[in-house]
Amino acid sequence: MARPPTRARIKKRLFVIAGIALAVIALLAGMLSWLLSSLIGPANLFRFQIDALPDSRNILGTGINLDQAPPSNFIRDASFEPLVFKHALTLFGSEKNILTVSSEEASSGLFGDGFFNGATARILSDTQGSLIHKQTATVTHYGINRVGPFQPLLLPTDIQPGRAALDFVRKGQQSVAVGQDGLVIRNVTGQTLQSGNSGLTADLTGVCALSNGFLAVSDQGDVIWSTDGMAWTSWMMLMEARLTAVAASDHDMVAAIGLDGTILAGSDGYLNPVLSGTDRDLRSIAFGQSSFVAAGDDGVLLHSRNGLVWEIIPDTPETDWQSVIFRDGRFLVVGTNGQVGLSDDGRTFSFLTVDAALDYVDAIMLSVQQLILLDSDGRFYISNDSGRSWQRSGIETEITSRRIDLIGNDKILSADEKGRLSQAQIIAEIVLDSAIAGQDYQAGDICILEISKATVPDNYLGSEAQRARQNDPWQIMGNATGERTRDEAAPSGGTAAMRLTAGGNGETGQQDVAILSQRIDPALILNKPRNQVYRIELFMRQDQIVSRSVMAWVSGPFSPVGTQFENVGGAFRKYTFTFVLPAESLREQDDVRFNIAFHGPGTLLLDRVYFGPSTNPYPGIDKTFADSVIAASPAIIRLPMIGIGSRAIATDAFAWSAGNAQPGLGPDGYGTNTVLSAATALDLCITADASPYLVIDSFSSETEVMNLMEYLCAPISENFGQQRMDSGRAAPYSEAFNRIFVEIGDPEDLLSGDQRKASYVNLMIRTIEQSPYYRLVKGKLVFVDGMDYQDGVLLSRADYHASDLTALLSEDPVLSIDEAFLSYLDQIPRTPDRAESTPSEIMRSARVDARVGTNLRMADLVSILVRDLGVYTSMSCLDTTPGLPNETNQMYVSAVREVSAAARGGVLAVSRMTEPSGSVQPGNASAAAPDEQNHGQSVQVYAYSSEQNLSILLVNQGSAPAIVQLSTLLPITPATVRKFDEAGHLLSTQKLRSPSSRINVLPGGIAVIVTAQEDQGG
Repeated sequence: MARPPTRARIKKRLFVIAGIALAVIALLAGMLSWLLSSLIGPANLFRFQIDALPDSRNILGTGINLDQAPPSNFIRDASFEPLVFKHALTLFGSEKNILTVSSEEASSGLFGDGFFNGATARILSDTQGSLIHKQTATVTHYGINRVGPFQPLLLPTDIQPGRAALDFVRKGQQSVAVGQDGLVIRNVTGQTLQSGNSGLTADLTGVCALSNGFLAVSDQGDVIWSTDGMAWTSWMMLMEARLTAVAASDHDMVAAIGLDGTILAGSDGYLNPVLSGTDRDLRSIAFGQSSFVAAGDDGVLLHSRNGLVWEIIPDTPETDWQSVIFRDGRFLVVGTNGQVGLSDDGRTFSFLTVDAALDYVDAIMLSVQQLILLDSDGRFYISNDSGRSWQRSGIETEITSRRIDLIGNDKILSADEKGRLSQAQIIAEIVLDSAIAGQDYQAGDICILEISKATVPDNYLGSEAQRARQNDPWQIMGNATGERTRDEAAPSGGTAAMRLTAGGNGETGQQDVAILSQRIDPALILNKPRNQVYRIELFMRQDQIVSRSVMAWVSGPFSPVGTQFENVGGAFRKYTFTFVLPAESLREQDDVRFNIAFHGPGTLLLDRVYFGPSTNPYPGIDKTFADSVIAASPAIIRLPMIGIGSRAIATDAFAWSAGNAQPGLGPDGYGTNTVLSAATALDLCITADASPYLVIDSFSSETEVMNLMEYLCAPISENFGQQRMDSGRAAPYSEAFNRIFVEIGDPEDLLSGDQRKASYVNLMIRTIEQSPYYRLVKGKLVFVDGMDYQDGVLLSRADYHASDLTALLSEDPVLSIDEAFLSYLDQIPRTPDRAESTPSEIMRSARVDARVGTNLRMADLVSILVRDLGVYTSMSCLDTTPGLPNETNQMYVSAVREVSAAARGGVLAVSRMTEPSGSVQPGNASAAAPDEQNHGQSVQVYAYSSEQNLSILLVNQGSAPAIVQLSTLLPITPATVRKFDEAGHLLSTQKLRSPSSRINVLPGGIAVIVTAQEDQGG
């Protein structure tokens, strides 16, 4: 008989080998099941009863929260967009087109005088319980640190009129003023002033605070002490002296000064004369930086570390110093002939003349940058740049001050020669280009300012400003200049570009090289595969570059890789170059740079620069991160990273094309704000088959929200429809989704009071409803109130409310998550006007962190997502910040994917059953809510039923394996069981043979039971 063909023999051999392999796998699975069964004793057997809830609570589902997404571009500040500054202020009052606000609020330690000149101002006002837009205007002048009108204080009736206060001091909540004829007034910074009894008739010229009370001196040589400013006793004096001022150190060392160079020093009830080295009259003294500084006539300045030994500071100007103060690590001394001195150590002073025709008698410091001087005619002069420039306050204060002091952060206490005490608010003036028509501004109105700056302004006062100027990611090398210009930009390149100009003479052959360079983080390259293909891409145009050529390359501890682009034209065009980096020996500490250069003379304009992986299906997002999001298959993706209405993001920046990035300032100086184009984010939702969850922050205007609706819904014939098409999508996004969530929140705490917060939510909802495109998406929009209500009652018209949950895992993860949920539930406002059976809360961000020595596990992530679903919470979103992409990537992906696939439709009732009778555990009836039966339990079961399938999640947060047995009359077979370990790895997929089958669940792991119709997980 003939032998079968060789090909037939090969096929049979393959079948035999495959059969043997399957048999081995089945044997191993059976052995593993037997081993688990042998390890789990009766104590680890858990029985649960599953029934339908009578009220059939439906949930919205689960998903992820994307606060940020790593960009695919290795370049920072890739499109040279301007910096954006937004600020919100509450009006004190107004006069025509001049708004008055708190100077402290106006400055916020960041914004100097004139900073918001030219800014757009929006005025919001509460009218009959609703927040309305009152006016939009342009700021013509922004003036901070103006001294407002003084309001007289009501003096105690037993004080004789005309006795002027000469000095003030404040200690905690207590304050004291002293003055002529032994005057003492307590609580001068409070509401009710009280007179004290000094027991003297001499003028009290100075007062200071001690750890145990107050100390005052007189022009007749008296030194008196009081614990509370009411009753006073005398200290021992060894000489008579005409004293003018007194100060005390942190350790109650006292130094009193007077006429003819007198200095007395001591403590604990005794003062002794010490040598001053001068016979000039001393007028003022202050303590700070572990030093005393005394000031007097003829330019005398004295310094002492201990109050006993004094040295004269040399080379002082010709002036009679009148006052020295200390605040925020700096001494300020002022005197006649317009003289001012500044010192950070009390020994080395820098002097300046503000106005030689003026005599300054006192001063206050709001900060080291913000100074206010008082002249002998009672006028105020302000500097917001540490004394480099000054201007006179134009506000009429209505009194002539002779002595001033700072009380609080934004109030001045003043005394005049007539014995009056007054307080004034330090205010800011905002002058608008037009007055409001037909109505007035009101105290409490909100003024929202927005302005963009090409570079960090000189009058930006934040500490990050200097670091930003030093840490600009782009460095210009060679004989060249560069500036971010707002005159033009590349197509879909935002609003600005970089202009790089080089010198040279083309006729003589002289050429200057202009180089624009940026350091690249080597970790970005090390995280990519060795054979990764990269791409350089940029938009360029040149002006009068003779060679018309531009070089672009990457340099580092390898041979430079790059190209020379020839024939660069006079209009913006895109240029690209693809390459592989020879980076085998690259280390994290190496210097890797991206460079662009040309030979001058001429000008090069650059925009939308890209250096990163050559192919990326998700423009603007790192491919690894985007792949993880898509693999997680979330039902919802929350998108705060778009930055709609954010303080740090430009208005309408959501419509920018992918690749544009907005620079920002942070604690470390210059950086890139997390701003992602809406097109990229929404396309990611489409690819992941997820519903988008948009977030509107409180700096958003009605116009921006209307533009957002146009971007989502309008045809390409409309402006924002065209911008959507420029980003690669012609069809409206409203056609791509069945649900679109819109949250209105206030993460910046712009809005004060529950009613105002609710009014803003309702204002944004009304604005959306007034859009001509609202009817197209009316049935798809879900409104979410993201406000934090102090009174705990939901006041807005939104469909749902949103809160955050943060859990810190300890050695007992069940207890940790229980505690986190107690805090979360406390945030949820009551909804008295709604049916209690409807879950009205959204867990917009659930974050789980683990203490040192504690491991985060799959069961913990799943538990945080489903613990409260169907009780108070209708949707939960896992925060991806700690999880994607890193070593816990698989755990996050598996947790979100399995829960999103399972938690759909209605919630089923799950009850724990006791042993051995199988009865329901007391207190957990068959209709018990999921949170009630799972609270404090290491093994938890959650069940859901939708039109497509029935799903059950078995969660083991314990430290030992568990066996779970279910009892139900619901049709859960045929079904599939998927088992995961604590790291989120799929261990096995099996058929559920019987509803009562025992299912093994590993510690920290989960098991998922799904009916046969379900095929989305795994």
